[in-house]
Amino acid sequence: MELKKLICTVNEDGIAVITMNYMKNLNAIDEQMADELMYIVDAAEKDSNVKVVVLKGTDRAFSAGGDIGYFYGLIQAGGEVNMDGLISKVGVVADGLKRMSKMVITSVCGATAGTGVSLALGGDFVIAEVEEIVEVGELGPEEIHVPAPIVDMVYVRTGEKRPLCPMWQRAKAKAEAKAREKAEGGNK
Repeated sequence: MELKKLICTVNEDGIAVITMNYMKNLNAIDEQMADELMYIVDAAEKDSNVKVVVLKGTDRAFSAGGDIGYFYGLIQAGGEVNMDGLISKVGVVADGLKRMSKMVITSVCGATAGTGVSLALGGDFVIAEVEEIVEVGELGPEEIHVPAPIVDMVYVRTGEKRPLCPMWQRAKAKAEAKAREKAEGGNK
């Protein structure tokens, strides 16, 4: 698959860096980016040379969430907006990150909102500056601004179709299990 909104590099140490690189809309996720993310996460899992995966954004944004401009374009063209399909794809990506047999690090810089939060929480480790703000306003009637380092202290009721909380719970469980394994002398 030709990547148009992502850059992926793998160095000789087996570190794959996946960079969301569509700053025109702050790395907001449309169908194309979701498809590219699904493809590259699956490819990284299957590549025996990859030992660690780093998912990051560029400059000012990790990901601003769903691409509202993309949805608006569909409406203008008379098409149907299927947010459930896009949310499902982002869920597949985040689940792929969580279930990955390799270490996953998400490097959060700048804007992170909505489905971008789900991706950020897909990492075994989330690296963020204290000043970074994560916005999860789409998950409830009021906007919630959460400093990134304390995202794991927030519980938000999301309803069945919102992937954030289940992924967050799996992320915590996986990170805790890996930490215990390493503390007990495991090599994963």
